Amino acid sequence: MVNNYLLSYLKKLSLKVPLENIFIFGNEMFCVCSAKNLKFVIFFLSHFSYCQFKILSYITAVDYPEKKNRFEVVYDFLSISFNTRIRVKVFLNEVSILPSICSLYNSAN
Repeated sequence: MVNNYLLSYLKKLSLKVPLENIFIFGNEMFCVCSAKNLKFVIFFLSHFSYCQFKILSYITAVDYPEKKNRFEVVYDFLSISFNTRIRVKVFLNEVSILPSICSLYNSAN
């Protein structure tokens, strides 16, 4: 179940935090950001008191060869404090560079 308070808070925050989109699909919360803003967004989601996404569950990627930004990298986070999950998506092409988040989450290594 999606935490509606957290979702409304993140939507307000998207005016200040560099998120491209926030949406719900089914019962899951997603946000989309650019590769250059990835570390800042993830740092914010993990350290800000109203988010506290302290657990990185997994990182995965999907290849859509027909799209211009063909790679979709997905990070799944869990907030124990709010009993909520969020997925952060980044879209990349073949030559884009994605910054590492190993300094924020050891499980990203």
